[in-house]
Amino acid sequence: MGKLAGKVFRIGHLGHFNDLMLMGTLSGIEMGLRLAGIPYKKGGVMAALDRLDRAGMATELELGSK
Repeated sequence: MGKLAGKVFRIGHLGHFNDLMLMGTLSGIEMGLRLAGIPYKKGGVMAALDRLDRAGMATELELGSK
């Protein structure tokens, strides 16, 4: 990870990865960081959920207009 070694980690997966799997992964990471006492900026799960919601709404609007 170059200059970010020791500051970041990579979330890897094999194959299909959907919205529900993403939310479970992010929730698990936040829970693990909290339990381990590792400082992190709270709100990442909600930010991801908001982003997924906006993306879904945009898709629904596009489909409805055709």
